Amino acid sequence: NDLSFEHTPSGIDTMTIVVETESFIDKEQEILAGIHRAVQPDSIELESDLALIAIVGRGMKDGRGTAAKIFTALAQENINIKMIDQGSSE
Repeated sequence: NDLSFEHTPSGIDTMTIVVETESFIDKEQEILAGIHRAVQPDSIELESDLALIAIVGRGMKDGRGTAAKIFTALAQENINIKMIDQGSSE
């Protein structure tokens, strides 16, 4: 399908995939049908108009309260966080 995506493990029986809207919109039905055929999921939920924010910096993993500071900054702007992926490496 020539679709670039990001995958985030979300749970034991859940998978989250982030794709660019422009790449997905013309292939949506074909891709969803393929997923249904391949894994027979209980449900598939689509959300659009989301922003993907990557915060990168040396030493962040060792700093205390880094995530809290980021979440507070977003909350102060009334921005709801839908998904978090914090890797263990820098």
